[in-house]
Amino acid sequence: ADLSNKEDIDNLVSHVEKELGNIDILVNNTGGPKAGYFDELDDSDWVKTFESTFLSAVRVTRKVIPSMKKNQWGRITNISSISAKQPIDNLILSNGVRMSVHGWSKTLSNQLAEYNVLINNVCPGFTHTERVDGLIKHQAEASKKTEKEIVDSIASDIPAKRVGKAEELAALVAFLSSEKSSYITGQSIAVDGGVSGLPI
Repeated sequence: ADLSNKEDIDNLVSHVEKELGNIDILVNNTGGPKAGYFDELDDSDWVKTFESTFLSAVRVTRKVIPSMKKNQWGRITNISSISAKQPIDNLILSNGVRMSVHGWSKTLSNQLAEYNVLINNVCPGFTHTERVDGLIKHQAEASKKTEKEIVDSIASDIPAKRVGKAEELAALVAFLSSEKSSYITGQSIAVDGGVSGLPI
């Protein structure tokens, strides 16, 4: 499904509910917008990013909230980025739009907490994924360095001295999706080896 398309979202949610029943757990994760500097981007890039990163989460969440409220139980996790906490130089699209996700989800979490519908953001740092490989390649080309030099440089700036693993991120999402997270809502939690805790 194209999550930037409202009709596709409506069809997807209807299909899942028909096959599996009410949706109790939602993880909004559409991947990140493309890398680039301000003068490399036009209005269409900003509109596409807003629709795919922000409006997709709003639309899917809107579809599942009624049943969550009725059942007095729901878990919604938005996969964001540490760029919302600490901007990353060549990710201006992500830096700008992800802040809107955080503001929206914090406000909504306050409105839904009494229904035991909990909403949080998970903010990965540099984690071994295809997207990060693409960002590393972009940085290497822009700086005329090797990809290994970029990775080594990134790792040296992380207090944990390494890039994260996808399963470390998944473990937090699984916890936030469980009953054990019943007193956690409205939070933006970094999984970044300590990077976002450093002074800018």
